[in-house]
Amino acid sequence: MAYVDLNPIRACMADRPETSDYTSIQERLGITPEQLMKDNLANNEDRTTLKEPLQLAELMPFAGNEHITNRPEHIPFDLMEYIQLVDWTGRAVRENKRGAISEALPSILDRLGIAPDEWLKTCCRIERHYGRAIGPVAKITELCDKLGQQWLQGIRHCRRLYAKTA
Repeated sequence: MAYVDLNPIRACMADRPETSDYTSIQERLGITPEQLMKDNLANNEDRTTLKEPLQLAELMPFAGNEHITNRPEHIPFDLMEYIQLVDWTGRAVRENKRGAISEALPSILDRLGIAPDEWLKTCCRIERHYGRAIGPVAKITELCDKLGQQWLQGIRHCRRLYAKTA
């Protein structure tokens, strides 16, 4: 998974995981290509716009907690550790690859404005605090609209965790 998530960086199509369009790492961070394009267009950056919304496949969840690590429908890894693994691996400069994440960039959680202790608390309590989804409040609101619901469990925690993206 990390290899695939880093392909756009290695090919110099992106300089960091959160801007690697259409990758699972971008989606797991709660960022969609459409949101990045809106943000970039608002900042007058040159990006091609999508003609219609992208339909993403549902990602297999990470296990993270010991009591579900042996379940075949979960990835036997912790999400926070995976994000750090992608960030660390992406910084490795390889002779046979053109791109890498710059050592000058702050860590991925710092770039996203997510406090590491808040992220860790979230990962440890994900089943207790979140019902169906986790991510920036705008994305949770969109999901509510799709599902025809007024709210989803965990939206208060999403506001705190993704305060910078609000």
